[in-house]
Amino acid sequence: MKHVPYPVPKPVHKIIPVYKEVPYIVKKHVPVL
Repeated sequence: MKHVPYPVPKPVHKIIPVYKEVPYIVKKHVPVL
């Protein structure tokens, strides 16, 4: 993970991995156009 010059709340570190998985979850439920 890149170093950020400002402090990042800990929950954000848990949310970021979820955003990376979202496209894969969407592909399972929604057909790719």
